[in-house]
Amino acid sequence: MPVDNAAAGTLPLIAWFDDGGQLTSEMLGGKCLGLAQMTAAGFAVPPGFAVTTAAHRRIQDPEPPPGPGPVEQAVGSAYAELGRRVGHLDPPVAVRSSGQNEDGQDASFAGQYDTYLWVTGADGVLDAVRRVWAGSLADSAQSYRVERHLGVAVSPMCVGVQLMVDARSAGVMFTLDPRTGDRSCIVIESSWGLGEAVVGGEVRPDRISVNKVTGTVTVEEVGTKEAEYRFDPHVGGVRLVPVEPSRRSAVSLSDDEMAELAHLGRQIERLRGAAQDVEWAIDRDGNLFLLQVRPETVWSTRRKTEDPAAQRRGALERVVAQLSGAES
Repeated sequence: MPVDNAAAGTLPLIAWFDDGGQLTSEMLGGKCLGLAQMTAAGFAVPPGFAVTTAAHRRIQDPEPPPGPGPVEQAVGSAYAELGRRVGHLDPPVAVRSSGQNEDGQDASFAGQYDTYLWVTGADGVLDAVRRVWAGSLADSAQSYRVERHLGVAVSPMCVGVQLMVDARSAGVMFTLDPRTGDRSCIVIESSWGLGEAVVGGEVRPDRISVNKVTGTVTVEEVGTKEAEYRFDPHVGGVRLVPVEPSRRSAVSLSDDEMAELAHLGRQIERLRGAAQDVEWAIDRDGNLFLLQVRPETVWSTRRKTEDPAAQRRGALERVVAQLSGAES
């Protein structure tokens, strides 16, 4: 990809989620921009920073300086500052991609790029950032771009570095029913441990439906939840471990937590003006955190080509969703 040194020189290499400045998707990509927006809106987002697209452009300079360059220094300084903010010398972080076309209305790129969990130390963080940049060139990601008619040109990649949540329970939430497109309900999928087991389809999670209008909570299915992702101090990283039998058959959320998640979903949908796909985690102390937020893409894409009768039904569902939001 051609290097635009002028553009790289005018944009910051690092942007904090709580900067509150004029942040754009061109600089942060979809995922990190969403986290910055949710932080600005007052939601509980774990602290972190973005290694911007300008940094990606800068490292592709054909004549890099000897020794640590400005990108390496910027990442190391930001990680040290994160440690000062949270009171931890080497805080564990998640390192994730945030492409310019990622987590958008028409394409999510879910599962196409690598994620690195429980990374510690400045060198480890910088190595994970480099790996995410390298992974953006993978064949699977390029095939996804072609399938979605996004072209084959490689855009600069932003990378998010976010404090890990030691999750007791985690999962995903849709502000519609992902199976039917029904906008009158919120669907939560939850399991024990870190949410990667749910996102990656490695467990059968608990499935909970909440009616947006009445607030009625229905546990549609208690998942088997045979395994969970946990940090293992013996290996110094996250691994998939068995869940003891007594917890496999227990619902991974309390009634209050289900209601709190549904309220969060209604708030986010109302703020962003469309159905959302949310990743969340609840730590061991019962605190709920918002990890990712992106537009729901399956049903929103279908609505663009559906028949007039279906469009009328969709309009009615949106009215119901708005009324439920006004009551929350």
